[in-house]
Amino acid sequence: MATANDSYSNQSSWGPLDTLQAFPSPLEKPVPYFITAFLLFVFYFSIQQAEQTPHTDLPILNPRHKWDFAWVKVKWDFIFNVRHIVEERTKTSPDEPYQVLTDAGDMTILPAVPFANEIRNHEDLSFDRVLDKASVPHEWQTVVIREEMLKIVARVSTRVFGGEKLCRNQAWLKITSEYARTSFLASELLRIFPKPLRSLVHQINPFSRRLQAQVKEARDIINPIVEERRKEKKAALDRDEEEPEYNDCLEWCEESSDDASSDPAMMQLGLSFAALHTTSDLITQVMLDLAKYPDYFEPLRKEITDVIRTDGWSRMGLYKMRLLDSFCKETQRLHPIGIVAMHREATKPITLSNGLELPEGSRIAVSCQRMRDSSVYLDPSRFDGHRYLRMRESLGAGNDGAAHFVSTSPEHLGFGHGQHACPGRFFAANEVKIVLCHLLLKYDWRLAAEAQPKSINFGFTIEVDPKAKLEIRRRTGDLGMKA
Repeated sequence: MATANDSYSNQSSWGPLDTLQAFPSPLEKPVPYFITAFLLFVFYFSIQQAEQTPHTDLPILNPRHKWDFAWVKVKWDFIFNVRHIVEERTKTSPDEPYQVLTDAGDMTILPAVPFANEIRNHEDLSFDRVLDKASVPHEWQTVVIREEMLKIVARVSTRVFGGEKLCRNQAWLKITSEYARTSFLASELLRIFPKPLRSLVHQINPFSRRLQAQVKEARDIINPIVEERRKEKKAALDRDEEEPEYNDCLEWCEESSDDASSDPAMMQLGLSFAALHTTSDLITQVMLDLAKYPDYFEPLRKEITDVIRTDGWSRMGLYKMRLLDSFCKETQRLHPIGIVAMHREATKPITLSNGLELPEGSRIAVSCQRMRDSSVYLDPSRFDGHRYLRMRESLGAGNDGAAHFVSTSPEHLGFGHGQHACPGRFFAANEVKIVLCHLLLKYDWRLAAEAQPKSINFGFTIEVDPKAKLEIRRRTGDLGMKA
């Protein structure tokens, strides 16, 4: 009589199961399995790359090569060589659009004219998607200026964002100074890997872990401050007294937010992310330009002291510092934070004025090369701190808006352009001027011996030399101000 085992044996003596049993164990003969896995890997990435490769009639400045499966060479070229690639393209075809393959996908780059004005408020193009060391008077001290400026800007910004108590919290200042860079490094590491692997890489990414730790530290600092303020208000109400007032961004957001969903620590980190590094980068570059062109020191100091004597430390006073305004705008023209601006994404298919069709989801930006265009600026590569001051004087009061530091145009995209231009540029401009006023009145500085600062290019981003050194010393300040 046949048993169950006999039946199983008879069924497995033929057909697919018998074929499977004939395969050797992976431990016995691993080579066929490795080959199969490799072929599947190649097949998978071939499909992925076919889907990701842009279908466009525009020239691609850094095209992907056939066997660049993970886009390693494309991403390398974008991160380290894109500025050179774009500059070479601009020399030959300055008025033609092109595409660049970035570490986050393809992007269409448009010339500033006519497209900056065309897309600036386009409803279907969305922006939402996309000095303690100088301690001895009269003695020169060498400092890495970018680091010092980041500390100063962190404290000044936090005074407005979080109040007097928070701006003196060294642990908080350290977090806000490091958070943006940690975020950048975490995202750049993730972008190296294909999308299906990123959730896995995120779990072991050291920068992602550091980012999570920084968020926790931020909440441990901010939440008790918010809770303490709430208790103080409640106690005042219980005593029928006026609630204490706090004039800072932390309080403004507390008043306008829903208690159930608000996260004041993340809000503060978001503000720091947007404000600290760009502002400190600009102030550092202004200081380097002053060190290169020291003839501007005395005219700037005279302007500052004259204005403060008549208008004091007021917004109107800052507005009247026209040479300082012009100097900052010229620095920003020659040293913008990126080679493109006005990042947008098409929310539906659109056609631009030149007939260029942008499918839904297309990512675009506008080239900043017009800021060095000889048809726009006389001797565009030469630094001229009076350039925009002369422009204001020639245009006359009431018509000189384009020459102001905070103004935007296709000819100067330092703060972007249109309805999505940097909303914090007015705050940033005042902050930059206040810091520079104090530095100019209280310190002398010059380039350190043999210093030749060079900007750092990373993809579309341009950063001031993080290792640039200045020699700085205290001076007997004008208006009796001392360092």
